[in-house]
Amino acid sequence: MAKRNNKDMKKIIILLVLFSNYSLVALAAEDTQHKVQVSEPEAATSLTDGVLKKVNMAQGTLIIQHEEIKNLDMPPMTMLFNVKDPSLMAGLKAGDHIQFKAIDSKDALIVTWIRVK
Repeated sequence: MAKRNNKDMKKIIILLVLFSNYSLVALAAEDTQHKVQVSEPEAATSLTDGVLKKVNMAQGTLIIQHEEIKNLDMPPMTMLFNVKDPSLMAGLKAGDHIQFKAIDSKDALIVTWIRVK
């Protein structure tokens, strides 16, 4: 009987962990007002307009068709960006018109701030 109770307890713990993770994801998706950083980047010149072409939550990447990125001296194009914080991606979908800030790291371009226009 004790072995059966241990198995049941393990199942309950696993279900609780899965449910709590699901609840957090559901809350993040539901809360569209907090899907982006609240504060604006320091300089408006560091913001770029664009259109999301693809959102890949699993890899933490966005494909953005963007205007000139002035702070990176980059002409308009469509390209892949990594996202600094996956919570920034909550609620984003292909086709969204956005404003974003990107930085150049050693290995990739990284979106550090984003909002739907």
